[in-house]
Amino acid sequence: TMLEVLVLLTILLLQVQGATWPTTKLIYPPSGILIEGAGRATNITFDVSGDPFPEERKWYKDGVEITTFTNMNVDESGGNLIALKFNALSKANEGVYYYIVRESKNTLEASKSSEVRLKVSYLEDYQDTSPTQTVTAQVGEFARLECRPPAHFGAYPKFSWKKGAEKIVESDNVYVSEYGDLVI
Repeated sequence: TMLEVLVLLTILLLQVQGATWPTTKLIYPPSGILIEGAGRATNITFDVSGDPFPEERKWYKDGVEITTFTNMNVDESGGNLIALKFNALSKANEGVYYYIVRESKNTLEASKSSEVRLKVSYLEDYQDTSPTQTVTAQVGEFARLECRPPAHFGAYPKFSWKKGAEKIVESDNVYVSEYGDLVI
């Protein structure tokens, strides 16, 4: 009857009164697209809010709840910041991730986060054995040997240089820049 519906609505209103709907806000990556190199560590972070704080918090990958966290873990130690941390990315980590929160005491609706598309990039072995540049430097100045392998999805690989068959060891006077240049 109409009276029963009004009583039910009043009870629900009293249960929810003083509470705020649970929400999620994407913090990292801000664009919702994360492209990172294989073997690297990264994370997806959301700011979660609600009063009371949402009790149910679940991660999903490609529409399926993540129940086994292989090569990743959940970090909830940052107050409202909740992060899914990847230890060393592999092809198996690629997919679309999102987060759902629900405050179950007051039966508030669930809130689904923004989706984050994770792409793991690989760069095939690149070897340039015939440099085409001549580098000249004055005594006491740095010399820079450039290395520009093709970028793959915007991620840079780890670089190493060799002189003959011997790997060059970095020191205060010899180092490899973040882009792969050897600076002596």
